[in-house]
Amino acid sequence: SIMSQFPHECIGEIAFAQRKKVCVDNIRGLRNEIYQHGDFILKNGSNSQHYINLRALWSYPVTMNLLSLTFASQISPSLICGVPIGALPLASLISFHTCQPLIVVRHEVKDHGMARQIEIAPSNPMRNVTIIEDVITSGSSIVKTATILEEAGYTVDGVYAILDREEDKVPELSKYRWRALMTMSELL
Repeated sequence: SIMSQFPHECIGEIAFAQRKKVCVDNIRGLRNEIYQHGDFILKNGSNSQHYINLRALWSYPVTMNLLSLTFASQISPSLICGVPIGALPLASLISFHTCQPLIVVRHEVKDHGMARQIEIAPSNPMRNVTIIEDVITSGSSIVKTATILEEAGYTVDGVYAILDREEDKVPELSKYRWRALMTMSELL
């Protein structure tokens, strides 16, 4: 198993490049679980012959742990925010590993309870946020999340994603420093 190759106690000591390689190899090994070929309409409305469902990784705790530790090693102290819904489990794990608070953004305001769009302890003074995404296609979901945060007075420090589909990005994404662990061509 992957954990016998890198026991939990030494994962933090592995250089980022090595951790990245282990993650990419692990995700490639799950290709049949996360990749489908066919005719698909993506969230941004574009057509694609490739569908990537990284939510399937939620069923692989070792992979999720490796990903979270890899990203955690790159993140400066900040609030951790997962783009809903695909990146929320990974953001939660990164928050756990970095001991940095999790902030949750809803793309739509709740119509019940406190009717909040952003969930965080009201007394938390932190204002810098790192956004986590599973798949970047156009980047529009990241921009939507970042805009909600910025309108509430937060500053986006950076964006980390598991996979970049290597498609045209919305111009607004260039405002943010972002990086993906792997690309679509590396997966395929």
